[in-house]
Amino acid sequence: MSFIKLALFLLILRIFSTLRWLRILVHLGATFNILFCFSGSIALIVLASPRHGQNYLEVLEGPASTHSKTLLIVQGVVNVVSDFYLLVVPLPAVWGLKLPLKKRFGILAIFGTGSL
Repeated sequence: MSFIKLALFLLILRIFSTLRWLRILVHLGATFNILFCFSGSIALIVLASPRHGQNYLEVLEGPASTHSKTLLIVQGVVNVVSDFYLLVVPLPAVWGLKLPLKKRFGILAIFGTGSL
């Protein structure tokens, strides 16, 4: 999931590379996304790994399972927020294009389909 979002951030960066504020927002969003994804993956691996003398069934039934579920819920919420961030970041740049109003609304509608 992180690589798909990274590709979208890089696409926005390539299209609107002349806008400094947008470059900063894209770099911040991409960095946060990658760090959060990898740190969450490492945490899930640690929580789901059996300790010495345990098997996987004991791990799934123990308290680590509750922590894993909580971590997955947090990851889901953060992913929804980052999806919304990815959708909203380029909107002011699109609105600032020197195009007729009808075409700008068309481009915004194309971005809006990404929210479906």
